Amino acid sequence: MKGGLESVQAAVQAAPGLAAKIGEKVVNALPQSVKAQFQKLGITEQQLRSAGPALPHLYEAADAASKGDWGKAFNGLREAAISAPDLTTQAMKGLAQQLPAQLGAAKSLLTDDAFLRQVVTNRDLHAQVGKLFNEQTRMEGLRGLLGNDAARDAALSAIGKDPGVQGMLAKAGLEPKDLVEAGAAAPHLFDAARSFADGKINEGIDALSKAAEAAPDLLNKLGERLVSKLPEGLRNNITALGITPSELIQAGKGLPDLLKAGQALGQGDFQAAITNLRNAAGKIPPSIVEKAITTTAAKLPDNAFSGIARSLLTDKELVHQLVTNPELHASFNKMMSGDLVQGAREILGNATVRDAAAHALAQNAGFMEKLKPFGIQSGADVAALGGTAFDVMEAGAQFAQGKPGEALRSLGKALGDIPPDLRGRMVGALADKLHVPEWAGDTLAAAASLLGNEQVGKALGDAFGALQRGDVSGFLSGIATTGKTIAETAPEAAKAFLNSLSKIPGSIGRLFEDHELNAAMVDSGAVTNIFEAAEKLGRGDIGGALSEIAQTGTALLGQGEHFKIAGQELPFGSQGIENLTRMFGRFVDALPEELKERIATEAAKFGAKAGLRSVPLLGNIVNGVSAIGSAKDLVDAIKAEPKDALNIALAAGQLGLDVAGVFPGLNSITGPLQAILGTARVVKGASDLIGDINEFQRGLVGA
Repeated sequence: MKGGLESVQAAVQAAPGLAAKIGEKVVNALPQSVKAQFQKLGITEQQLRSAGPALPHLYEAADAASKGDWGKAFNGLREAAISAPDLTTQAMKGLAQQLPAQLGAAKSLLTDDAFLRQVVTNRDLHAQVGKLFNEQTRMEGLRGLLGNDAARDAALSAIGKDPGVQGMLAKAGLEPKDLVEAGAAAPHLFDAARSFADGKINEGIDALSKAAEAAPDLLNKLGERLVSKLPEGLRNNITALGITPSELIQAGKGLPDLLKAGQALGQGDFQAAITNLRNAAGKIPPSIVEKAITTTAAKLPDNAFSGIARSLLTDKELVHQLVTNPELHASFNKMMSGDLVQGAREILGNATVRDAAAHALAQNAGFMEKLKPFGIQSGADVAALGGTAFDVMEAGAQFAQGKPGEALRSLGKALGDIPPDLRGRMVGALADKLHVPEWAGDTLAAAASLLGNEQVGKALGDAFGALQRGDVSGFLSGIATTGKTIAETAPEAAKAFLNSLSKIPGSIGRLFEDHELNAAMVDSGAVTNIFEAAEKLGRGDIGGALSEIAQTGTALLGQGEHFKIAGQELPFGSQGIENLTRMFGRFVDALPEELKERIATEAAKFGAKAGLRSVPLLGNIVNGVSAIGSAKDLVDAIKAEPKDALNIALAAGQLGLDVAGVFPGLNSITGPLQAILGTARVVKGASDLIGDINEFQRGLVGA
């Protein structure tokens, strides 16, 4: 019969004008049982004759209804609605009258005019209504209808009449009217009730959260009844948070957060418990949240990072700020989401709570035990360090791992803007950690504020590590790298660093004894060469070191007011000559005594063989004539390729020596300069003066 009706439908679609004639013949041919079912659906024979394209679907619905297949009957009617909406509306009411009691929700919905108008015209509802006819999918269908904004109001009262829904709501302490009153929150309240009924507590709490967002006042009305039906274990966990039953009942919108906190506590997840408590802030009185956080934090293990969190979160003053101050919420969240150090670092860096946080941490024995080796003794010290207290802790771990360079870099982050007394204590403790000699304290102090620089921290750590191993070359190389890096970023600190090196007990310390000269080197930009010279001396490369000194001296030569001869200004003056003399003097003085004795012997031989260009005390006229020749030598040295910095410095020094002799009052300079130039020529001309390199190196550092 259905196949014949489908053929008739195809004919009607091809020739709509035949619909009425064909319809009448079809109706006359219908079985009596189907005609009787059409009557139950409220469809007359006259309406059937004019049903047109809807007729096959109406027949399918009537045939299924006559056999008690209610779902299939609805499917037939929803298809008929496309071409005959009014007729279908009438038929759906007739179908509803025949539905059994267990399909109460569908029966109520299909007799509601407002809902029927939606079903007939809104195909989005068809699938959800269709699920109502199957016991396995009925709840899913009801939930789908609640999620449809257009049909929700019409569906709410009908859904509450469903026995299954009533039983589900009762398990959560709810009634059908609660769904109706929930309005836009009804879908989420439905989900919560279903999840709680099924024992899916976490899902139920999440659904409650969404319900509270959709209707903020909803949980104020329902809280007590919901709480009364919670599993006993969850209620006990909430009590363990320090929240009383009356506080829980009054939690309102904050109820889901408290439930999540209780659930997390029961699972041993303290971080999630405390995070959810903080999330409840602003929804319930802060005092309840603060009490719950301090109560929960007191249950944390008192060791390692958990102990740090416990110390911070059991301090009532600090917790009050964490709960009520929005500026701290992000830091608090970091603490509770696995990045405890960064969160605590930010809290210690916040001026509002720094003191409270520092004094709370100072009560933690494990925390202070890690800091005390660095001279940190109190909460005031921790407050002065702020967030860098954790860098100090990291430095301790790096020292233990045998990584002094990395440890110095970590400490450098803490040694910047702190009180001098604390810096002094920390530098002293650092010297003990590094097992450095007593003289190295000033060197560490000079570099302290720049140890956070990766290159400075590593180089200085490597230097002292080499010194402990007896590696003089490695020590001076590390010192040179440190000094050059400091000079690039902090000139004043570079001067202090140079001055501190004068305390090295060996001869190399004398290279840095002249503090005025040290300042002049930094100001002239020549300080890099002095560090290079120290490094090359450490390797036994005296000629290379002398060349670096020559470059330094050449730069220093131009300082101060310049001489003028015959109206021409020379590129140096008395201050430059004095600086040059002092620079070479420091170099010679920095050589170990044994080496200086060899140089003196060689100098005597060299002097006898070659002589010196200027002879002291012969008078200004002789020197004036000599200046002409030495000026030519300087020009030649400058033009020579490849350039030799030492030759240029020697020629410039000789010119300075000769010119100085022209000016009355400068003879006091010419003597020392003459001797130094002679010594420099000896060092340059002699290729093997050192002898035992190990003995030479030990002499440099007094080992």
